[in-house]
Amino acid sequence: MANANLTYEYDSDLDGYIVTGIQADDTSDTVIIPEKYNDGENGERAVKIIGSSAFYGCTNLTSITIPNSVTDIGNGAFEECSSLTSITFEGTIAQWNAISKDDDWDKHTGNYTVHCTNSDIAK
Repeated sequence: MANANLTYEYDSDLDGYIVTGIQADDTSDTVIIPEKYNDGENGERAVKIIGSSAFYGCTNLTSITIPNSVTDIGNGAFEECSSLTSITFEGTIAQWNAISKDDDWDKHTGNYTVHCTNSDIAK
């Protein structure tokens, strides 16, 4: 799936991108966050943060793939994603556990499983 539906913001302090959301008219059930993004102005840089409330209320979202370049998941990033059943993280369990996850990042989600490269973690 193409990721034209995602919105990004460049953060010069991070020298990388923040996923800020998904276009309002997008009803995708699967999202793949790329490891790198290029906005044409700041060049190709790593996607480092899933911003606060980025996917808030995306009730159609069942599956998301997160690259191992992500270091932080913001407050309420997946809140109210009630259909979420699968998070594929392109790194190990140790790398997943090292991600800073703000309060309520996964509040009111489905009973998802995080699929890491070396094992799975149930919610």
